[in-house]
Amino acid sequence: MENSKKTWEIDGELWLHCPVCGTEVMDYDICDVCRWQNTGIINIDGGPNKITLAEAKEAYARRKIVKILEFDTVLLKNGQTATIVEKLSEDTFIADIGDSPKDWDTITITINDIEKVVYKNS
Repeated sequence: MENSKKTWEIDGELWLHCPVCGTEVMDYDICDVCRWQNTGIINIDGGPNKITLAEAKEAYARRKIVKILEFDTVLLKNGQTATIVEKLSEDTFIADIGDSPKDWDTITITINDIEKVVYKNS
């Protein structure tokens, strides 16, 4: 990502583009989009991240963002929104779909069913 080395300052905080997805994030913060923990302008492998920067970029490019958490809201590839109610593994979840508790359906989904995270409950 070409713009990942560019930094700027806002209210005394250093900001940069996430080296994985390009989202603007504070230095040494966790990206809300791809969940990469920035380790400074260099973004070395190791540290708080369980995968390398190259692996994270590849996973993001394949839309297999690993760090989906309970109570996050996701957009499914079929156009429905779902709320994650239980994380069974890194790539399998139980989710509720529907508008209210009266019409919720509880389904099992995998990372491959998810288009993107639309709300992080962090």
